[in-house]
Amino acid sequence: MRLRTKKFLEEKFGKYYSNHQLKTPPSLSNREWGFIPLNKDFPEKTVMKRHKSFSTKQQLQSYLQSIIPVHVYFSSAYYERPSAPIMEEKEWKAADLVFDLDADHLVGAKNLTYQEMLKKVKEETMHLLFDFLIDDFGIDRDELELVFSGGRGYHIHVREEGFLDLNSQERREIIDYILGRGTQSLIKEKKKKGAKIPYLSSKSTNWNNRIKYYLFNNILSEIASKEKKDAINKLTSYNGVGEKTAKRIYRSIEREETLDRIKKNGQLDIARGLPKSFWEQLIEEAKQQIKANADEPVTSDIKRLIRLPTSLHGGTGFRVTPLSITEIEQFNPFVNAVVFEEDSVKIYSKDNYETTLMNKKIKIEKDEIKEIPEYAAIFLSCIGKVEVEGW
Repeated sequence: MRLRTKKFLEEKFGKYYSNHQLKTPPSLSNREWGFIPLNKDFPEKTVMKRHKSFSTKQQLQSYLQSIIPVHVYFSSAYYERPSAPIMEEKEWKAADLVFDLDADHLVGAKNLTYQEMLKKVKEETMHLLFDFLIDDFGIDRDELELVFSGGRGYHIHVREEGFLDLNSQERREIIDYILGRGTQSLIKEKKKKGAKIPYLSSKSTNWNNRIKYYLFNNILSEIASKEKKDAINKLTSYNGVGEKTAKRIYRSIEREETLDRIKKNGQLDIARGLPKSFWEQLIEEAKQQIKANADEPVTSDIKRLIRLPTSLHGGTGFRVTPLSITEIEQFNPFVNAVVFEEDSVKIYSKDNYETTLMNKKIKIEKDEIKEIPEYAAIFLSCIGKVEVEGW
């Protein structure tokens, strides 16, 4: 990144921190703070300045105005001595329960555009939020803080009292549940005329009910609706299922009464020669689709540094945006997380790139010099696609 581009970002980030009031977490004075300044080696090399603490919001705001950071973090933990330079001396008291959902953890994310990634990770966030945290764990909506990270995902902070003093292992058990680990097998066996017949457990749990719903309404129904050739190809992709067995399965499940019978009595003997492992593979496939892909180390970490809501993300220039639960569905980061102006900025493009910001198509071609809106220049500078020529 050229020096002129860094000066441009420094000026615009500094103006933001001078003109906008930050939203600070509860017990601000008990948090450790960390910052990555826009130094001469940014973004190739970054240096974290941490072990800072502040007594008031005004002190924090003044500090940001003095160093103009590109990234701002605070600890999920509450400490007695947050500015102590050694972790053991900080005297841990409690910690928010934090979930980090990032596009990096999505299957196939490398093949998605940035917009597609954020759309998919938002769906994953809503799944975790409503299906697990609110429905399964019964967490009070008022004790949840939802945040767009400014980059590739979302954060959820849980501040309900019963979760704050959980240790790392107890937090890992929560993430294990969300990922479907340790759930008892749904496939049981019973003897019938000397033979072992597989059947679905009738035990009702939230995970079991979700798996059964997905098994019938997604996997089996989808296979049954395919053309015969495509259905056979899909079925033979499962270990232990040959073409003859696949044809028997297809003939059975294409009849609606077969699925109705399984739902009613749980018996899975729908085709001769069908191994129990076939059903176990379907159950595992369902679990992979049902789980919420939160970052495990973040949730289990009781001393994590996490981005400050209302700060700026130096990798995009977007605002780290706090959201109410009712706002997330309609939230569009390419509009709602943009905080800079429309003034024209002259840029030199280092690559071909196309995106949409503020509902406007932004397109650049390699080695092109042109003027674009300030908010686009900041975004494209942060992601390394342009250099600033003048403003």
